[in-house]
Amino acid sequence: MNFRRRTLAVSAAAATLVLGGATSAFAGIDATAEAAGVKVTFHSYGDYFKVCDMATDSGNPYADVRYTNAAGSSRTWRHQIDKGSGNCGKFDHNFGEGRTVLFRACNDTPWLPDPCSAWKTGVA
Repeated sequence: MNFRRRTLAVSAAAATLVLGGATSAFAGIDATAEAAGVKVTFHSYGDYFKVCDMATDSGNPYADVRYTNAAGSSRTWRHQIDKGSGNCGKFDHNFGEGRTVLFRACNDTPWLPDPCSAWKTGVA
């Protein structure tokens, strides 16, 4: 009888740790934007962008990035690659956890304006 009580107590303690005792980490939101000849993916785990050239069009794909930190300061970046079709570039950041990141995929072409996707939203 004493063994059953101990087993039940240990089982209850283990369930508490698994179900509610541990704190959960914030899960970010990944997102992808695509335009003519370019694919841009935001990876929330690691806070980085991957910019890929998807066409043999002599354009240089890039990501336009907008970010506002918790203090209200805004920053913008342009992450461009010129490695040719089938190649990608990785651009690391250190955004605040849970912060929104706006970005779009564009292709730097000889004519203006550059073709760009709609703005996408990721969460760090």
